[in-house]
Parts: sequence; structure tokens; C-alpha cells
Amino acid sequence: MKARILLIDDSKILRTLLGKIVERAGHEVAGYGEDGVQGLSLFLSTKPDFTLMDVTMPNMSGKECLEAILKHSPHAKVIMISGLADPEIEKDCLRLGAKAFISKSDLTSSGALEKQLNEVLKRFQ
Repeated sequence: MKARILLIDDSKILRTLLGKIVERAGHEVAGYGEDGVQGLSLFLSTKPDFTLMDVTMPNMSGKECLEAILKHSPHAKVIMISGLADPEIEKDCLRLGAKAFISKSDLTSSGALEKQLNEVLKRFQ
């Protein structure tokens, strides 16, 4: 099933890369946000099937945006991503309500992020 996925990351390069991965996996990009404030606004206006969001961003962090999204839409499917290799960050994101956590280190492995993303999407569709 094709999903509409909102991408929120403060790095333009990573947003572009994530967009290519999402499209290569057969899904549609619902929009691109560069911080939590813009991400929340885009979430509310685009109503994506899934949101893929960075943890560390300016203006409003990914964790703060996650909480705001879930306040508006308790059943939202948010997948957090981070370049920080800290198991506590992953546990905290999942405790806050993220459906999954993906490490940005998987971006360096060909196809790993795409495979992980598809597994998460299948689990929650």
C-alpha cells in the first residue's frame, strides 16, 4: 500500500535523500519541513499517513513536535530518526509515542533505511 509520508529534518541534504528513499520505496512525499514548527503546521495541513522526523532541530525539537502532533492527533504514526547513537533518546521517543526509531547511520548502508522504513510502515498500516 502506498503511504503519504511527511518528512521533517533541518538538513536540506537529508530531506532530499529521505525523499528519494521514500519515493524509491513506492511511497509519496506529503511535504518537507525544516523544523518542528514548520513540521507541526505541515502535519495539520497535509494529514499524512506517516511522519518521518528528526529528533534534533531548531525552533521546536522533534520530541516537542511529536508531543504536539499527538496532542492534535493521538493516533498519528510518527517515526523518529536521529544521528545520535544514544539508546536513551530512542527509549524517550518511543515512550513519548513514536511508533518507531530509525538511526541515520542506516543512511550509509545501501537499502537499509528503505528496508527498515517499509517494515515499520507495514507494521502500522
